[in-house]
Amino acid sequence: MGRRTVRVSDQKRWVFNRLAEAYRSRPPYPDAILDRLAALGATDAVDLGAGTGLLSIPLAQRGLRVTAVEPAREMLSVLEAEARATGMAVEAVNAAAEETGLPGASFDLVTLADAVQWVDPQLTGAEIQRILRPRGFLAVIEPAFADTPFMRAVEDA
Repeated sequence: MGRRTVRVSDQKRWVFNRLAEAYRSRPPYPDAILDRLAALGATDAVDLGAGTGLLSIPLAQRGLRVTAVEPAREMLSVLEAEARATGMAVEAVNAAAEETGLPGASFDLVTLADAVQWVDPQLTGAEIQRILRPRGFLAVIEPAFADTPFMRAVEDA
């Protein structure tokens, strides 16, 4: 059964709960991407499919108020620990991108990084439209895969 048919409440079926520790080995996003996102002038960002915070925490370090939405509870646990370790305030929300439960028109930046293949595009698009403020920004980030411990763990899983 694919990701799109698994409920957030069914945490045992979320593969990323088993990959949370391996995700720590994943390389960070390049500063150029982070700086470009920060330069948009947004103040409130939501990172859909936030994982362990590889995008959320650096955006918070650049002065944005960040809400990290992630369906895998173990990934959020790593994110929360990393945020505490860096002294960054990142609000963690255990939800799917298709149904965040966040208030409408709350964010001027929505990010979806390395997660577009895991979401239902129609439902996620509607949710982004609902939570994004008028004249807000959507950033979809899809880097090329590299030979890393994280990618080897994904292949093994």
